[in-house]
Amino acid sequence: MITHGYIYRYAPLIVAVFLVTTLVMFYVARTTRELTVSFLDVGNGSAVLVESPSGTVVLIGGGPDASVLRELGRTLPFWKRTIDMVMVPSKASGVVGGLPEVVARYKVGALVAPEAIDTRAGEVLFERFSSEYVDVNTYVARRGMRFDLGSGAYIDTLAPDVFRLAYGDTVFMFSGDLSQRSLEKLITLDESFGLLRADVVAIPHEGKTSEALDTWLALLRAHWAVISVANYNRYNYPSTDTIASIVKHSMKLVRTDTSGRAVFVSDGERVVHK
Repeated sequence: MITHGYIYRYAPLIVAVFLVTTLVMFYVARTTRELTVSFLDVGNGSAVLVESPSGTVVLIGGGPDASVLRELGRTLPFWKRTIDMVMVPSKASGVVGGLPEVVARYKVGALVAPEAIDTRAGEVLFERFSSEYVDVNTYVARRGMRFDLGSGAYIDTLAPDVFRLAYGDTVFMFSGDLSQRSLEKLITLDESFGLLRADVVAIPHEGKTSEALDTWLALLRAHWAVISVANYNRYNYPSTDTIASIVKHSMKLVRTDTSGRAVFVSDGERVVHK
């Protein structure tokens, strides 16, 4: 027979089990329907967390420092200590700097990176990865690669520093510092196939002025442009030219310095900014 004393004694445990079960059920329900893309608030740099409908977790960039760990802790469920794939779209310290800390704190399933990252953070990243993940897949980013995230979501490598995330009819585009020459090559290879369009585009390098950016935005015709940048930076990014280009192409601008973490959700048909 269950007594009142028994109930009082085990009440905290019962409540804890109920809460954990509820959280797990909520997470499972969420991951079976939607693609979630979170532009993390990491200051002057870029880190984007992708959670596919099947539960696959991908981190694109790691921000400038260990602040990415704080954001990951706030975004992922507390029990989630695995990142299925880390992708590096740029050699810039603001993209690579936090990745050694990520590799040290999370179990990483695969690494996709440029052929060489000639910075100290890049050296530390590869040293830790090679020593701690001997049997883990490491890919040199090359055009033509496709990474299946499950449930119809995938990431294509259009160039070593250009990643295209697609789910159903919705597309997110990520890139490093595109040069005019690189962009012209992409246009020649991909425009006729309809690959150069997006619902959401990540503006590279905190929104600095770029000769190719205006052409890039005109091609993509995105609904949202996201700039990851700190409140205060010595270069006063984003530049006025970048903002003018975003406005010119009728995109909604989202900035992490003013809005914090930017979260977008796709059901495969449309994207919603939460």
